[in-house]
Amino acid sequence: MALLPALAIGLPSGFGGLYFLAILPVALPFFLRRTPHPFAWACLVAGTTLSVWAVVGFVVGMFLCVPAAVLLLIAAFLDPSTRPGTWGALAVPVVPAVSGPLLYGVPGF
Repeated sequence: MALLPALAIGLPSGFGGLYFLAILPVALPFFLRRTPHPFAWACLVAGTTLSVWAVVGFVVGMFLCVPAAVLLLIAAFLDPSTRPGTWGALAVPVVPAVSGPLLYGVPGF
């Protein structure tokens, strides 16, 4: 449901293919519902990837995918027995924060 606004705005535009390719991997965790640990990792990977894509594609409106990325990241850390661990927790804030300066350049240089 969090991706419906992004699809409604993005598909009719000229960047419809980018929206569709960005949102396609978000469905992966739904196929892993019966296996909790792979489900948590799939949510972490899909949420982190979608948040990076939202930072990188900010110019073309990919920031509309941020609510879906946040929901996936929350789902990854919801169950205490299947949490991804320290490296997973570090990847959530670090990867999107590093992707913006790497693509757009560090301000002042």
